[in-house]
Amino acid sequence: MSFPDVLELLSTAFDVLVDRPDNVVDDTCLSRLLDWIRESFRDSARKDALARAARAFIDRSASSTHPVTLAFALRLSASEPSLCSATIEWLTTSGLCRHADARVRCSSYETLTISIVNHYSKISRSGLVDTAILGLSDSSLFVAKSAGEFLAAWICSGQTIGESQFEVLLSNVAFDSRKAKNVFGMMTKVFDLSFSYGTRLLGELQLLGFVETQLRACENDSIIQVLVDFIVHLVKHSKDWDIDWTELLVECSSSTHAKEWLTGICVSLLERGFVQHFFRCIANFSTTVEDGLFQNETWLSSLVFLPVHVASGGTQEHYDLPTTDRTMFTSLLARQFETRSTSIRTVLSSLHSLVFLAENRRIDDLPSDAWCRRLISLLKLTCDVAGESDHPSWALSLVGNEKVTMTSLKLMQRLCRTRELESESYELIIDACIGLLQLKSPSSRRVCLLLEILGDGIVAHSSDETEATASISLILDSFLVNPSWEVRDSTYELVSTVLSRTKRTNGTPPPPLLDVFRRFVGPTRNGLQDGQSFVRSSALQALGEIFQRKEIYVSYMEENSLEIKDIVSDVCNVLVNDTEAFPRRSAVQVLLVWLDGLAGFRDSLTRSDSLDVRSPILDALHRAKDDFDWEVKRHVLDFWFKLTRTESSTKATSILERANAMDDVIKALNDPNRIVREKASEIARSLAGDDTSPPTRIVDEIVDKEADGGCGGELTSSFDADAISLLQDLIACGGGRSRDDESMLLDCY
Repeated sequence: MSFPDVLELLSTAFDVLVDRPDNVVDDTCLSRLLDWIRESFRDSARKDALARAARAFIDRSASSTHPVTLAFALRLSASEPSLCSATIEWLTTSGLCRHADARVRCSSYETLTISIVNHYSKISRSGLVDTAILGLSDSSLFVAKSAGEFLAAWICSGQTIGESQFEVLLSNVAFDSRKAKNVFGMMTKVFDLSFSYGTRLLGELQLLGFVETQLRACENDSIIQVLVDFIVHLVKHSKDWDIDWTELLVECSSSTHAKEWLTGICVSLLERGFVQHFFRCIANFSTTVEDGLFQNETWLSSLVFLPVHVASGGTQEHYDLPTTDRTMFTSLLARQFETRSTSIRTVLSSLHSLVFLAENRRIDDLPSDAWCRRLISLLKLTCDVAGESDHPSWALSLVGNEKVTMTSLKLMQRLCRTRELESESYELIIDACIGLLQLKSPSSRRVCLLLEILGDGIVAHSSDETEATASISLILDSFLVNPSWEVRDSTYELVSTVLSRTKRTNGTPPPPLLDVFRRFVGPTRNGLQDGQSFVRSSALQALGEIFQRKEIYVSYMEENSLEIKDIVSDVCNVLVNDTEAFPRRSAVQVLLVWLDGLAGFRDSLTRSDSLDVRSPILDALHRAKDDFDWEVKRHVLDFWFKLTRTESSTKATSILERANAMDDVIKALNDPNRIVREKASEIARSLAGDDTSPPTRIVDEIVDKEADGGCGGELTSSFDADAISLLQDLIACGGGRSRDDESMLLDCY
C-alpha cells in the first residue's frame, strides 16, 4: 500500500473522529496512531501532505463538542509546531483548558507546551499561564502533570511569572499534598530542563526558606515526603548544576552553609519523629560522598546502619561516627526505641535505606563481616531463634515481625549481589539461610527469598563442607513436594541459577553439591508434569542447565537405561502438548541452549543419519509454527537461525529443506505478529547469500513480497503496517450503529 493510499485511510479515519466519535472509546489506539503521525512528520516526503490532512481535521474539530474529537485534535496539533498557530487562537477563545473532560484539559496543556517557542506572545496575553497555575490543583493527576510540564517549559523559555502568580502557585501547598506534589514536580522539571532557570526560580521564590519552614513545622507526612524528594534531587545534582547554596540560603534562618543547613533539616526531622524521611535524606546524601556535596563524609552510611547495629546487640559508644555528632544522633535515635511502634518503624526505615544504598553500590564503607554478623543476628531475633543474646530489651518488639524479616533478607540479597564479600561472610550467609529454611512453617515468600540468597551464596563461595551440602540436599528434596507452587518454583530456579552462573564464570559447583544435583535429575523430569505452569517452566530451565553438564546427568542416564533422545522427547512433549504458553516458551529455549551446550545435539540435527533424535524435535518445531503464542513462534525461528547462521547460505538452505522447516519460515513471513515477521525476514535474507548464490524458493518469496509491499519491503516499515491496521479498525468501528453495539467498538486488542 502506497503512502497516498494510507493518507486516504487517514482522512476517512478523521471523518469517523468528527462524525461518529462515540464508538471510539479506547485512548490506547489513538495514542498509537498519534505516535505514527509524529514519526511520519519527520519524513520530509510525507510532511506537507500529512500536514494538510491534519489541518483540515483540526479546522473541522473546532466546531465539535465531543471530548474524543477535541482531545485528539489538540494532541494532533501538538505533534507538529506548524499546526499550532490556529489552535492557540482556539484555546484562547474556547476555554478548553477548563473543559469538563480531563482528556481535553490535558491535551490543551500539551498543545500549549509545544507552542511556546513560536507563539509565546499570544500565550502571554491570553491568561493561559494563570489557568495553568490553577491547573496544578486539578482533580486529574494527568491534567496537573501536563499543566506543570507547560509551566516548566514556559519558565525555561525565559518567560516571567509575576509575583502575584507566585503567590497563587504556593498557596495551600503547606496543606494540600496533591498540589504540593504537582508544584514541586514542576520545580524539579524546571531544573531538569535548565538548571540555570531552576536556580533563578529558587532565588526569586526564596523557595529554600519556604521548604525549611515547612520541614520544621509541617505535620503532614505526604507533604514532607514531597519536600524531601525535592531537596534530595537538588543535593544529588548539586555538582552537575553548580548550585550556589550560599546565595540560595540567604533567606534561611538556620545557616547559609549547605552541609550545616541540610544536616539541620535532618536533625529536625528526627527530633519530630519523621524517622523514615530522616533516613531517606541521610541515605541519599551519602550517595554524594565520592564527588558531590557530602564528599568524604563516609560516616553517613554508618549512621543509616546504626539502628540495625544497636538492635542486633552492638554498642553505640564505639560506633563509627564523628565524635561531634555521635552523642547527638545516638541520643535522638534512642528516643525512637522507647515504644514498640517507633522501634519497628525506625529499624524498618534503616533497612529500607540500606537496601537503597546497596542497590546504588554505596555500602562499601561498612565492613562486610561486621554488617553480615549484625544482619544475621537481627534475622535470628525476628525469627525468634536468637536464644541467649545481648539484644536490647526494646528489640524484642521486632520478634515475629515479618516486614522486618523480609526487608532484612532483601538487604542481604542486595549486598550479596553488589559487593565482594569475605569467604567467612559467605559461609555465615549460607549457614544462616539453611537454618532459617529449616524452621517450621515459614511463609512461602520468605522461603523463596532465602532460596535466592542461598543460590547467590553457593555461586560466590564454593565450599566442600559436607554438612552444609547434606542440609541443602534435604531442604531441596522437601521443597520439591511443598504444597506452595512458589516454593517448588524457587527450588528449581535455585538449581538453574547455580548451574548457569557457574557456567558463565567457567566454574563448577563443589563435588558434594554435584552429588546433590545428580539426585535432582529425576525429580526435575517429574517437574515437567507439575500442575502449575510456572513450575513446569522452571523445571524445564533447570533440566536445560543440568543436561549441559555431563558429570551430573550421565550416572542418572546409565542407572535408568535412558538415552539423550528420551530427555529430548520429554522437552518436545511439553512444546507440543502443554496448555500454557510459559512452559512451551521454555521448551523451545531449552532446545536453543542445547544447540551449543549439549554434546552432539547440533550435529544430530544437521546429519541425515540421526533421525532417532531429529524426528521428535523436527515434529515439535513444525507444529509450533502454528502456536497461538507469538513468543513461541519467535523462539522457533531463533532456533532455526542459530542452527544455520554459521553455515554458508547453500548449506543452511539444505539443512532447512531436509528438516522441512523452509515452508515454516516462508509462512512466518506472513505472520500477523510483526516481531515474528521480522525474524523470518532476517532468516530469509541470511539465506539469500550473495549475487553468485543460486536462487532458492525463499529468495523468490522475498522478491514477491517486496513487489507486493510486504515482508522487509513493506510500505516503509512494520511501523507503517501497524498504523494501517489501526486505521482500518478505526474506520470499521465508525460503521457501528451506536455505542451499545459492542462488536463495533474500537479497542487496542
